Amino acid sequence: MKEYPYRYYYKPRGAAAADFIPFRHDGLFRLFYLHDWRDAAGHGEGTPWFLLESEDFVDFTERGEVVPRGAPDEEDLYIFTGSVLREEGGDLFHLFYTAHNPHKKPAERIAHAVSHDLLNWEKLPGESFRAEEGFDGDNLRDPFVFFDPEEKLYRMALVKRRAGGPYTAGLVGQYVSPDLFSWRAAEPFWEPALYHTHECPDLFRMGDWWYLVYSEYSDRSLTRYAMARELRGPWTIPDDDAFDGRAFYAAKTASDGEKRYLFGWIPTREGDDDNGGWQWGGNLGVTELSQRPDGTLAAGMPEKSFARWRKKRELPVIRAGRADGREDAPVLPDPGEVFLLEGELICRGARSFGLILGADPETKRGYKFEFLPGEDRVRFARTDRVIREQGLSRPLPRTEDGRHSFRLVKDHDVAVLYLDREIVLSARLSSEEGSAFLLFGVTGEVILQNSALYAL
Repeated sequence: MKEYPYRYYYKPRGAAAADFIPFRHDGLFRLFYLHDWRDAAGHGEGTPWFLLESEDFVDFTERGEVVPRGAPDEEDLYIFTGSVLREEGGDLFHLFYTAHNPHKKPAERIAHAVSHDLLNWEKLPGESFRAEEGFDGDNLRDPFVFFDPEEKLYRMALVKRRAGGPYTAGLVGQYVSPDLFSWRAAEPFWEPALYHTHECPDLFRMGDWWYLVYSEYSDRSLTRYAMARELRGPWTIPDDDAFDGRAFYAAKTASDGEKRYLFGWIPTREGDDDNGGWQWGGNLGVTELSQRPDGTLAAGMPEKSFARWRKKRELPVIRAGRADGREDAPVLPDPGEVFLLEGELICRGARSFGLILGADPETKRGYKFEFLPGEDRVRFARTDRVIREQGLSRPLPRTEDGRHSFRLVKDHDVAVLYLDREIVLSARLSSEEGSAFLLFGVTGEVILQNSALYAL
């Protein structure tokens, strides 16, 4: 695993971060996360929870380990995903988490800890519980607990599976409690018979809609959502129910009272190779969510993070493309290892067009964010060969004049495209061959205008 001095997409030194658990308190986002050293020989087996604090998702205070993993013979060798909340009318914080030990059967149970300061947690082993009869004991995890003011009780959404069911027997289960200590099973929140499991469920209300965020633990591994007018459903799936592509997972949300943010991770590649499999954990990725008039959710770059970038210089208008083939045009010979490019792209009949980064100026080999108007999608790819396990595309918003606004951030081997304040596409650049930044157009023209280069 290569190590870089990341500036924007946080990653712990010498380790990977997975499954962020956001909690807003005293003006700060407290980002608990699963810390994976990927070094069982040096650090032992299992994962603890670590803690970050931030207000702008650019600067972080590292608090280190706050929930230690258990011993190899204990139920919580792996402290997997959960949630944090403060009890109604009190000062005690409660943390619910997945106690996982693959050496025991069943492997998972829901566990509980409490704290007065969010840093020092007391585990309550007597309060943990397993799946009830009829459900798979190896798939009971990721508890998300919140208070329902209408019913005056606490609800827990979590991963469950019907025992002995088909591959698509996953569901978003539910338990309820009057006091955060005694829990009883209730009707599932959602059981669509679509996926193996719905990992890291998260529920929130925005305006007149409830949203259920989850990550599809199945063939596509996308973070998705469903929406409903009432908490009890019925839940509907929007046409575009994903927030990003394959390189963003296990996202959960938190609000600062004005805006809601989505916190997920951008996975690394095995062997730091474009054709290596996606690994568990990587860098933090934060997305700002907004609500369209029809209730569906749009995704974009957090404005509080963008405010931290400083403009270095504006760029001239650049054109690329020709009627009978492809043309590349230089934009920047070397924008640096960490940069943000903001601008507008205007398509004039091009079959495809886009931006190339990390390119060798002679061979043009590099990585591209390619816009495909005929296919209504934008994708990430190499310019010279296919990247294994694509899954790296998003819908391309339709515009009457072929104009798209964008922000493209590169932080060493991570690149994320924020498009039209609607779409986000994250990617990993494992094998850069150069540093050139290019514009390209195919069988038509593309214009880059109103663009500027930013630095942190």
